[in-house]
Amino acid sequence: MFFNEIKPFARFPRELVISESSSFCEVFPIDARFFYVCEGNGKLYMDGKTVELHRGGAILINSGVPYRIIPANVKFLAINFDWTQEFCGNNIPIPPLPYKSGRELCSFESITFGDIKELNRYACCKNAFFLEKALKEMIDRYEKKRIYYQLENDAQMILVLAEFVRQLAVCKTNYFDADAVADYLQSHYNEEITNKKIAEIFHFHPNYISSDFKRIFGKPLHRYLLELRITKAIGLLETGRYSVEAVAEAVGYSDSNYFSRYFKKITGKTPKTYIKSLYQVYSS
Repeated sequence: MFFNEIKPFARFPRELVISESSSFCEVFPIDARFFYVCEGNGKLYMDGKTVELHRGGAILINSGVPYRIIPANVKFLAINFDWTQEFCGNNIPIPPLPYKSGRELCSFESITFGDIKELNRYACCKNAFFLEKALKEMIDRYEKKRIYYQLENDAQMILVLAEFVRQLAVCKTNYFDADAVADYLQSHYNEEITNKKIAEIFHFHPNYISSDFKRIFGKPLHRYLLELRITKAIGLLETGRYSVEAVAEAVGYSDSNYFSRYFKKITGKTPKTYIKSLYQVYSS
């Protein structure tokens, strides 16, 4: 099979919370598994070695590949899925089977890819932050089960897998993925962010982060983050529900004076002046 032939069936999207006191045996998955770490750090054991996943990391395990979750304080966004629609009639969650070496077990599918061989057993992506929103949307659809939710989730599963595979290619070439960095900033703009932190997360040299980011987005990383924070702040100020101090904290500034200075640098007005101008517009 080739990757562009997939027609995935997203059988079971859910949150999976693991603690250090949990206990797991080695299991045999009947369908394929996708795990994304949204909180904490996760560990899985397969093929005789331990695979560690930090915040934002993801792993895809093909059906029929035994694995064991190692107890740790971690929250996964997880999806059990098939590569094709052949078994879509089995639409209830299917737990993995306990596995013992030498025991003969069968999965739904036995898919082997001719073009992306990493998918034939398991593949890891350290920087999959760009998938978090899509995975959460799939989980929400599955839980609410509105009409056509399955069709929507199957379509989104194609996008999730395509983006995952694209990132695998990026990792192999050691190419700096500015889009992935931008996705991370969009989700974490209210946290403390430095070039050093971004370099550690994306495994790239900190001296080149900003210049390589500018090559793609036309502005250095710190300028992009500044403008993003101010844009988010404007949206909060326009609601009229928050003080300047509360907005500053919400977009990542512990000091409202620094926030006001940067706000004026971008908009030409202080936050308070901006609020007054809004009142004038709304009252006219």
